[in-house]
Amino acid sequence: MDILLIILGALCLLTGLAGCILPMLPGPPLAYAGLLLLHFTERVQFSVSQLLAWLGIVVVIQVLDYFVPLLGAKYSGSSK
Repeated sequence: MDILLIILGALCLLTGLAGCILPMLPGPPLAYAGLLLLHFTERVQFSVSQLLAWLGIVVVIQVLDYFVPLLGAKYSGSSK
């Protein structure tokens, strides 16, 4: 079971890394899902505070990823 979780976690991490370049993939949530999958194995353990800190970072990044282009368009004078 650990091998399957490690493979799925690595695939999620690599897909999350690709999501940093490809706009159609949500990179940070996929990478966080990979971390969670790796956490459930016996080989890799993260503390709860580490997981919560990374979750907070992912949420902030996702919110900024949505609002920063809107604010940039607003202040550059684009139309609706």
